[in-house]
Parts: sequence; structure tokens; C-alpha cells
Amino acid sequence: MKKVKDMVFKDFSEFWSYTKLLNNYQRDILFSKLSSDEQKEIGKSYHDGYWEDLFMRNKIDDVVDGIEKDFGINLINLRIKILQGKSHYMKKSEWKFISDILAQYSYRHIKYLVDGISVEDVDDTAVCLVKS
Repeated sequence: MKKVKDMVFKDFSEFWSYTKLLNNYQRDILFSKLSSDEQKEIGKSYHDGYWEDLFMRNKIDDVVDGIEKDFGINLINLRIKILQGKSHYMKKSEWKFISDILAQYSYRHIKYLVDGISVEDVDDTAVCLVKS
């Protein structure tokens, strides 16, 4: 492996600080021009530093903000109320839309929104979210 002084970036944090304003294509080109040792070191730093979790949380938070804007439902506040024992009725179509969006992400990244909640069918048009 190269000495640290021979590396362009010491870790993923430094790589990101210099490349975050680039688009993915530009960032990928730059990354591909680094030595394989440096690419491995940056990749290791990315995983060891839980950067994926941070990026996914930010992405999902944007989705949560969109749901609140479009439906008037704050999923975080809703989960808090449900975990306190208050049930919540909603249109089945809205819940399907929300759950379809969240299904795109791994449970580990969305559990702060859905852990401890069960969904019960009320009828053809409504569901009830309850504490599980």
C-alpha cells in the first residue's frame, strides 16, 4: 500500500469533502483514476465510518419530508403517537403509497419510521396503524 503522503485522499471523509459538489459521473471518474490501493482505503473508510447509513438517512428523510408535504403526515410524529398507544386510521391507498415507497429501502434504514407498528385492515378503504 502507498504511504499516506503519496495518497491523494487520506480517507472517505476527505474524498467526500472535495467531491461532494460534483455529480456522480464526475465523482466516479475521479475515483476510477485513483490507485487501486487508494480506492480500497477509501472504500474501507466509507464502510467503517458508516457513511452509507448517513447518506441513506438523509435520502429517507427527504422522502419523509415529501410525504408530509403531499399527504400532511409526519411519519416520525405518527410513530411516536402509535408507540404511546394511540391508533391512527388512514386511507388504505395512502398507506399503500407510503409503504411502497419505504419498501424500496432496507429495514435497517427505515426502522426508525416503522419499527413497533402493525397495520390492520379496517375495510376496503382504510387501515389502522397500531402498536405491535
